Amino acid sequence: MGLATDVEFAYTALAEVKIMLGRLTQAEAAQKRASDRHFKNAQFLILRYDLAFLKGDAEEMRRQVGLAQGRQGAEGPMAREQAMMLAHSGRLQLANTMWLHAIELARQKNDREGSAMVQSGAALSEAHGGNGAAACQRAKAALEVSRARDVVYGSACAMALSGSLGDAQKLTDELDKRFPEDTNAQYYELPVLRALIALGQHQAEKALQALEVARPYDLAAAGPAFGYHFGGLYPVYVRGLAYVAAHHPAEAAEEFQKVLDNPGIVLGDPIAALARLQLARAMVVSNNLSKAKTAYQEFLDLWKDADSNLPVLVQAKAEFEVKQASRPVSSPNIK
Repeated sequence: MGLATDVEFAYTALAEVKIMLGRLTQAEAAQKRASDRHFKNAQFLILRYDLAFLKGDAEEMRRQVGLAQGRQGAEGPMAREQAMMLAHSGRLQLANTMWLHAIELARQKNDREGSAMVQSGAALSEAHGGNGAAACQRAKAALEVSRARDVVYGSACAMALSGSLGDAQKLTDELDKRFPEDTNAQYYELPVLRALIALGQHQAEKALQALEVARPYDLAAAGPAFGYHFGGLYPVYVRGLAYVAAHHPAEAAEEFQKVLDNPGIVLGDPIAALARLQLARAMVVSNNLSKAKTAYQEFLDLWKDADSNLPVLVQAKAEFEVKQASRPVSSPNIK
């Protein structure tokens, strides 16, 4: 069956799917076909921005941002996209400016759920950076505006990552009660939340068990990953954290590598960078200091312009310095 040549959505959907699959050349071809037909859907600007990000083309990213300025349906999504890309490199202070802009634009449209989704994405990014208090504050602000499924999920993740396990558990119970037959909630979001809470309680095996039901959906663009570009591959990433905690470094390394191998799904979510840090930690558990140092260095290179006081960055630098002073030891080969 061919592509519906007169339907703009067909081209945006095709391009987005190709980006998620990592088929960037095909995504660009879909965009060109749309351009040849003079389609002007604002979503094309966002997709071109995402493509440029994945290709490391900063100039093209700036060009698409300029084209989105003041354009109906483009400026808000572009602002939140910029925020996530900044969060990806640990520049949360700059990201905050874009989040606030995106939230204000959503409010002007009376888009309460959209505003809350941006806020929950910001909460998650703060949590990944180690700013627990800011993460919980943003999560609560999001929930005051909307209790939509993905808002609750993103906020609960931020709280669980920040150690606010009681609040995270209440939100997890709420999701379970409200969405008993929702595939996304039951087989993706709830397993992640239960695993994060178990990890916060130092119960790694319980976390791994909770995530088993999510395995068939590991590579799904579930929940906020589709449209808001955060939360993708969380079953994989959290399973990696659980394997490290359970002292299974080889299995952990495989999970973190899946994150690194699928940049089109995670895009600007901070886990795209943090997977390198967690891979380094898995290498440390396996006593493979050579690979650990390489992974640490890759993460620190990605976050070279990050906010210098981010707890995660401060800890990563301290760990790296210790490993730099350590002598290599023999270890099993980890793929």
